[in-house]
Amino acid sequence: MQTSRPGNLDREPLAYFITFRCDGTWFPGDERGWTHKPRGVRDLPLRSGHPSLRSIAADAMEASPFVMEGAHRRIADTAIRDVCAYRGWTLHALNVRTNHVHLVVSADPTAEQVMTSLKAWSTRRLREDGLIAEGFKPWSRHGSTRYLWELHEVEATVRFFLEEQGTNLT
Repeated sequence: MQTSRPGNLDREPLAYFITFRCDGTWFPGDERGWTHKPRGVRDLPLRSGHPSLRSIAADAMEASPFVMEGAHRRIADTAIRDVCAYRGWTLHALNVRTNHVHLVVSADPTAEQVMTSLKAWSTRRLREDGLIAEGFKPWSRHGSTRYLWELHEVEATVRFFLEEQGTNLT
């Protein structure tokens, strides 16, 4: 597991830019672009659409795509904020959308561990509030974890999804 940039082996990233999607809302082969990430490889370019692959992935779905409405988004937002506060992680920005979640966070665990925890607690809270059924999996497998090494990268990423993605929870 590599958490530092080559050449800076003693340095930890300042923050992580994490995105995870609702299940069934963006498949491998999607015309909007997609990546195949072998374990341990980051920041691969987007591949172009592949209709056959997308069709195979869509056909494999066991449930309808999960799209978050207002109540779902509010619960996920609150759960993520609560987990970050409880664990002492610095949440720089959060934007919960209808089909995905973006956040920038500084934390001691790896980006993958942070994402797994936030997805799990959001799922738990959605179940507790009766918004999803027991056993339903609202999130797609894994997500995007980008390591932010410089302050200007953190600032630009926060600015992008807070100012250019629209208002959170609207």
